Amino acid sequence: ALTAGAKRVETLSFDFSNVESSGDVVAKAVELFGKLDYLVLNHGAMVLGHLIGNDKHQDPEFISRILRINALSFYELTFKALPYLEASKGHIFVTSSTNGEVPTSYSNIYTTTKHAVNGFFYSLQQELLARQSPVG
Repeated sequence: ALTAGAKRVETLSFDFSNVESSGDVVAKAVELFGKLDYLVLNHGAMVLGHLIGNDKHQDPEFISRILRINALSFYELTFKALPYLEASKGHIFVTSSTNGEVPTSYSNIYTTTKHAVNGFFYSLQQELLARQSPVG
């Protein structure tokens, strides 16, 4: 990034399974840079394997952790960042997966989370348009 013309680069570390502390990473970014122009959501936990006959993939705590990482953290980071993005006329970039559109038999939990992400952001896009929000 520095060779591409950035004046400085900062790295923020965050445990995406700890959804409640997502506001901390947004606040830290605003503290470092004075504003927030972009929210890039490009994280996730890939879970492969059949659901039926796989005790780990049927464990509620395991499923909850994957949901927190792959979906709930996306929502919460967006909620926390949206006021700053509206102030700066910023943008949200979301990386999902083809599994969010086309389910497969070998990635049930992962596919579930990606459908949730796509549904959330498709709906949010419509809500922001209806509000005439400057966020793109």
